[in-house]
Amino acid sequence: MQEQDPINPSHYKEGDVECIEAIKSSLDTNAFHGYLKASVMKYLWRYDKKDNPALCLGKAQWFMNRLVNEHNQSVEDDLWTMAQVEADAESKPVEF
Repeated sequence: MQEQDPINPSHYKEGDVECIEAIKSSLDTNAFHGYLKASVMKYLWRYDKKDNPALCLGKAQWFMNRLVNEHNQSVEDDLWTMAQVEADAESKPVEF
């Protein structure tokens, strides 16, 4: 029998869409980042009160890693969008 991932268990991955992706799809970027940040805070808040503090710290780290990755992707998307706007502006004069 395969060992279950205690931080991201298989029941979050059942069906066509993983739970975290469904949550992301239902929120705008800022709200999703807030959700990830709140999840980090939740696990850090309670880790020393749990029987397995390392598990809570691992969950906090998982959400922090996801937040960093999402933030970096947002920055890359914004840079691409800005580069596209600048390229469009160079090829098409702005008329007033």
